[in-house]
Amino acid sequence: MKRFFLCLMFLAPGFATRADAHALSLAQADANFATNGTFAVKLDFDVVAFVAGVEPSNLRDSQVQTLATEPPAQFQAALTNAGARLQKEFRVLAQDGAENFATKIELPSEAELMKAIRDSLAQNAQPSNFIGVLHGQLPASAKEVRLQFPEVLGAVAAKMSAPGKESFDALHLPGEIGPPYEIGEIRSATPKPPMTRRQVLSRYLALGFTHILPKGTDHILFVLGLFLLSTRFKPLLWQVTAFTLAHSITLGLAMYGFVRLSPKIVEPCIALSISFVALENVFTTKLHAWRPAVVFCFGLVHGLGFASVLLELGLPRHEFGAALVAFNVGVEGGQLAVISLATLVVGWFFRKPWYRAFITIPASVIIAIVGLIWAYQRIFG
Repeated sequence: MKRFFLCLMFLAPGFATRADAHALSLAQADANFATNGTFAVKLDFDVVAFVAGVEPSNLRDSQVQTLATEPPAQFQAALTNAGARLQKEFRVLAQDGAENFATKIELPSEAELMKAIRDSLAQNAQPSNFIGVLHGQLPASAKEVRLQFPEVLGAVAAKMSAPGKESFDALHLPGEIGPPYEIGEIRSATPKPPMTRRQVLSRYLALGFTHILPKGTDHILFVLGLFLLSTRFKPLLWQVTAFTLAHSITLGLAMYGFVRLSPKIVEPCIALSISFVALENVFTTKLHAWRPAVVFCFGLVHGLGFASVLLELGLPRHEFGAALVAFNVGVEGGQLAVISLATLVVGWFFRKPWYRAFITIPASVIIAIVGLIWAYQRIFG
C-alpha cells in the first residue's frame, strides 16, 4: 500500500493531461476593426473545452465522454450557455473606460461539435479547434482599444488590424487585459511604444515556467526520470547541466532560423526519450559515463520542442534576444521546481533500503509506459 500511495503522488502530473500534453494550449485571435467602428474577432479555440468550462490542457476524457452522452437538447443548451459566457467575458475596452461592445457571436453548430467529440473519442485524440466569431460596434469616441479574453481560454495570441494602421501582434496571458491598439482614422498617428524590456522579461519568464509547470507533462516526466536515477545530488547535477546546455543550444538555433525539424519527428522523439531514460533507471543503479551524453542528445530534441512553442507564440522584434533568454530561464525555473517538489515528496525516503525497489523502479516503469503510449499516439494518431 505504501508503494502504491507514493507512486500515485509522485506521478500524478503524468496522468493529468492527454497524450499531446507537450503542446501549449494556445488560442489564436484575429481582430479586425473597420473605419465605421464595427469589428470582428475571429477566435480559433477549443470550443469543446470551453463548453466543459476548463482550459484545453485540463480537458479530461471523462468530461468529453459526459458531453458525448448528453441528450441533444441538453448539449445545445450547454453550447448556448457557453456562447453567452464567451460574449460576456470577452471584453473590448476603449480609452475612456467603456467596454463590452460585442453584440453578436457565431459558434459552430451542435452537430459539428458532437461529431468532433465522437471522432476524438474514437481516435483517442484531443478534439479539434473550431472558429468562433465575435461581432460588435465601437462608440464613435473610441480611438484605441484593448482586448481581454476569458481566463479559461488560457493564453491567446491575438493579431489586431485596422485600415491605415500597422497590424499589431499581442500575446494575452490568461485573463490579462492586452496592450492598447490605435484604431483612429489618422494614418500618421504616432504608434504606441512597444513593451519595455522589463515587461518582455516578465511575460516570457512566466510563459517559460508555465510551459513546464503545470502544462509540460512530458517535460515533467523526463525531468523526473533524471531525478529517479540516484539519491545523490552530483549525478543529478551532471544530467540537468547536460540537458540544460543542449536544449538552450537548439532553442536558440531554431529561433534564429538555423534549425528546423517537423513536430511529427520532434514530438515522438521527446516521448521516446522519456521512456529511454525511465527504462535505464530500471536496469542501472548508478550514473554511467554515457548517461550525460545521452541526456545531452535528448536535450537537443527537447529544445526543438520548446522552439515550436515560441514560434507559435512569436517574439517581439525589438527585444527578441531578451524574450528568448527569459523564456529559457523560465523553463529552467520550471524544471528546478519539478525537482524541488519531487524531493519534497520522496526525499524523506532516500536513505530507506526499500527506496529503489518501492519508488525508483515502479515509478520509472510507469513513466516508461506513458512515454511509449505517447510515442505510439504521436506517430500513428
